[in-house]
Amino acid sequence: MSGGIARTYRLISILSLDVVAGAVVCALFFMKVLQTQFAYSIIPLALTVWIIYTVDHLMDARRISHAASSPRHHFHQQHFAQLRIALLVAAILDVASLLLVSRAVIMGGMFLAVLVLVLIFMLRKLPWLREIVVSVLYTCGVLLPSIAQARIAYTIAHSLLFVQFSLVALTNLLLLSWLDRETDFRDGLTSFTLIAGQRMSQVLIWTSFALVMVITLAEIYYGTLTRASLIVGAMEVVLLFIYAGKQRPDRLLLQRMIGDGVFIMPALYLIL
Repeated sequence: MSGGIARTYRLISILSLDVVAGAVVCALFFMKVLQTQFAYSIIPLALTVWIIYTVDHLMDARRISHAASSPRHHFHQQHFAQLRIALLVAAILDVASLLLVSRAVIMGGMFLAVLVLVLIFMLRKLPWLREIVVSVLYTCGVLLPSIAQARIAYTIAHSLLFVQFSLVALTNLLLLSWLDRETDFRDGLTSFTLIAGQRMSQVLIWTSFALVMVITLAEIYYGTLTRASLIVGAMEVVLLFIYAGKQRPDRLLLQRMIGDGVFIMPALYLIL
């Protein structure tokens, strides 16, 4: 990878644009799984995901009193004012994009928004639940555009796929918490690994992997959503390879990029 391409992708990762792309791809993935048409609700989904992630990073950057150890938080410290303006523009576009969205999606989005606010207050008391809560909310968010307009009869296979995807999202968050444990400790930030300990993080990562593999086998048995389940299972395998690989400071950003990049993998289902 040339230096220019590497720097560009590094910036994309720091700005969480790869996370946004992953959310859009996963939403399109579930639209195809649930046999629904393309919906403009993809636009507010993309904007909302970027807003949530950027607000979270800016809040972390503001809490760090010194130059942040991680490139992501350091960038948000350096460009705090510009990113706040970008957030305002994104929020205006997000609200305007709701004009393109169906009533069902808006109602579902309002319910999720209220749920997010409730959970934010809950997480102040129970911060160790953050990764679990975010994984469920992320799954609900990418499912919303298709769930709101789906007309098919849901089966056990559909439910298993939703749970399987949520577990992959949980593994991703636990993995990032694991990779960032040293920089988070230096910067005084909290994460599941720092609160629950490295041993518990390892147990949960392996447990999540085992559950995803069991669900993948169950989906193969049912035979209705085999291709979709195999792709989600492959996402989990990639995350496990990152976890099992050597972790060095010079490879941390690359490992994070790959970890967030797994959510682009459902694009294979869209083109196959």
